[in-house]
Amino acid sequence: SSILMTRPIHFDKNISTFSTNGKDITVNPDYSENELTISQNVFVLAHEVMHIMLKHPWRRGWRDKDKFNEACDYVVNYELVKAKVGTPPNNILYDEDLYKRSNGIAEKLYDLLPDKIRQLPGNKGGALDKIEDAPGDEATKQKDQMNIDIETQRSINIAKAVGWMPGDLE
Repeated sequence: SSILMTRPIHFDKNISTFSTNGKDITVNPDYSENELTISQNVFVLAHEVMHIMLKHPWRRGWRDKDKFNEACDYVVNYELVKAKVGTPPNNILYDEDLYKRSNGIAEKLYDLLPDKIRQLPGNKGGALDKIEDAPGDEATKQKDQMNIDIETQRSINIAKAVGWMPGDLE
């Protein structure tokens, strides 16, 4: 929550759910208010923060944007479900086997996914949000990533101080 509170949150009815570019979080208010419970909103906001903490907006590189977004969602959703943060919305991308085979690393999970992810057997879900590429030139992006490291460590310290920091999530 400490990282969430430092991010501008924008409301935009032109996006389908939520999104982040690492600096901002954007929310479709209709989706948030009409489709999600309070506990599901907690999960999705934590989901956006996890993308920031794991620096997903800076890591896509040459990879297909939608497929990388889905790989990142598998990683984030697994971590949040395991840590029991909020309630996941229906039909999220979640696969314990894929997570474990990739060691929870989005780039490795990306390599395990077919080009058309919805062809996976039994997959009923889709991406929960959109990860936008981080804005700025290379120097700005490097500075932003260093600041994320500092914010993440501060957040971990706060969570430990109040007695809620699951070891796996750390």
